[in-house]
Amino acid sequence: MYNPNQDSTINGTGTSFTGFLQPRYLNGTFGVQDPIFCSPLLNFTSCYLNPDGHETYEGSAWMYTFFVPHDQASLIATLGGPAEFVRRLDYLHESGLLYIGDEQAFQPVFQYHYAGRPAKSAERAHFYIPSQFNDTVVGIPGNDDSGAMGSFAALTMLGLFPNPGQDVYFIIPPFFESWSITNKVTGKVATVRNINFDAAYQNSYIQSATLDGKAYTKNWISHSFFMNGGVLELTLGRNESAWGTRQEDLPPSLSTSADVTGYHVD
Repeated sequence: MYNPNQDSTINGTGTSFTGFLQPRYLNGTFGVQDPIFCSPLLNFTSCYLNPDGHETYEGSAWMYTFFVPHDQASLIATLGGPAEFVRRLDYLHESGLLYIGDEQAFQPVFQYHYAGRPAKSAERAHFYIPSQFNDTVVGIPGNDDSGAMGSFAALTMLGLFPNPGQDVYFIIPPFFESWSITNKVTGKVATVRNINFDAAYQNSYIQSATLDGKAYTKNWISHSFFMNGGVLELTLGRNESAWGTRQEDLPPSLSTSADVTGYHVD
């Protein structure tokens, strides 16, 4: 479905990005849906329960091109490598193309982790909370849909956000100094603590981490943390650091790991 030759313009001006998901016919040829169609920038609600139908649902091809949750490594390579991937992801967030009020927009907040830039995920999280998620009358940006908006806010503020279909939680600094969750089946307690936490969130970048007292460099953690319990301590600072940026620190992808679930990735 990926057309490497499809470009994108906004009000007649090129976005400088090429290559987007597009409709494709049985004979292998591509159809065309403007990559910004069904975004806030063009016919926003045309893909919402529309009886005429469109190629994407509740979102644009611009956004859906990022949806390869099982193999982000291949997607990043396809889109030009980590630096270009980050530049494109920045554009998605900063151009007005992304509407955070639908579930499809949640994962792009954290996809910087796969490009070795977990600090950028933390920045995006702190932008959307509290600007779009807050305690005012209009404090959620979209339909809560069985708790979707609340779940996004809660998991993001806990600093462990799950990747769909994988045993992977992206790590960012929690919005609290510390928290603990007790597993009602095993009785084990999972605790996350922020060192150098400040309520103004100036220290929103992880400088280093330990898991049960041992250095922990991966920018993700598996569900075993909740199953077996433990203490994850995050030392924070005001600037982006090298923590979680190495290739071996990135979440697993189908093309880079024999076990994409993450259960046996150390």
